[in-house]
Amino acid sequence: MLGGRVEFAALEVERFKWLILFGLIGSPSADRLNNCGIVGVPGDFDQRLAALLNQESRLMTDKLVVLSGDNPQIAKGVGNEPVAAYIEAIPGWKQDVCRRLDAAIVSVVPGVRKAVKYNTPMYGIEEGKWFSSMHCYTNFVRITFFQGALLKPIPAGASKVENVRYHDIRVGDFNADQISEWMRHAATLPHTKL
Repeated sequence: MLGGRVEFAALEVERFKWLILFGLIGSPSADRLNNCGIVGVPGDFDQRLAALLNQESRLMTDKLVVLSGDNPQIAKGVGNEPVAAYIEAIPGWKQDVCRRLDAAIVSVVPGVRKAVKYNTPMYGIEEGKWFSSMHCYTNFVRITFFQGALLKPIPAGASKVENVRYHDIRVGDFNADQISEWMRHAATLPHTKL
């Protein structure tokens, strides 16, 4: 420690990678570290950390495990790459549904943020807060709307959690117009921190 400031060590990028992958911390940035009083953060810290996380995500995808319901086990990650890896790992017809769902969200929600948490792709506008997610089950793909009770029409699937609603998509049951409208509206509602 130098005068109340911590010196950044060369191995810190690698350490941050593992802390993030094990879910112990969110993804830091060079600016956040500098604001916390850590000095000597390399200028390319953000790029180096992203490259390490993406490399680790690819390695984990190579050793992919598919859980019950064809839901892939994907390492926690932020951004498009882990979501794309999740979609790519889904077998059968559900892959097409998830690919179309992801494309619909991106097309109607400018600046949408993506992440994979709990083996589930999440979508939001604010960092760490989400308006929707998708998850594969044996006979359907489930879209979760965290403020779904406020949507019109209200998605049919009820939840024990207040305001949460589900929409299950089965083979040949993808209503692009309705899903796009729900996503557009859901993005304007308060987001949920998970």
